[in-house]
Amino acid sequence: AVVSTQSTGMREEEKVTTQLFNTIIPKHVSEHFLRDLRYSHSYEHVGVIFASVTNFWDFYEEKFEGGMGCIRVLNEIVRDLDDLLASASDMRKSDPRWRAIQKIKTVGPCYMAASGLDPLTEEQTKQGNHEHVIHLMDFCFKILETLREFNKYTLGTKFLMKIGFNYGPVTDGIIGQN
Repeated sequence: AVVSTQSTGMREEEKVTTQLFNTIIPKHVSEHFLRDLRYSHSYEHVGVIFASVTNFWDFYEEKFEGGMGCIRVLNEIVRDLDDLLASASDMRKSDPRWRAIQKIKTVGPCYMAASGLDPLTEEQTKQGNHEHVIHLMDFCFKILETLREFNKYTLGTKFLMKIGFNYGPVTDGIIGQN
């Protein structure tokens, strides 16, 4: 009975770990990585954006709580952008155009996302359907609209954003093991 309980506990822990991993890394990547402990793949038709809050560092102030208040504001902006993509996984709430878009990372006030990094979109582009790039551009306009809405509720600071957009071949992968 003890072995059975431990076994059940380990399966439950493994399930939770896999679910957490799938929230950080796309499911098709995590499945491959968990099987082989490495992952890389080349794609021919990927859209990549870098959306940067250009005046964040002008706003940033260390004097108040060591900058924590400013970081909370940046966190709210990033969460608003994440919410646009999070709803894409929920078919009931989502804008279907965002389904092929994945957040890659944030570095300071720069938000990086890409489209075309999944097997379904890759297959569609091989057949000549490059709609995901148009949808990524639409997403850029939605980001700007979201920041305009955010600015309505800030006191005195109007955040500005520039978005860089590129399209072409990329290789994605998981670098390192830790």
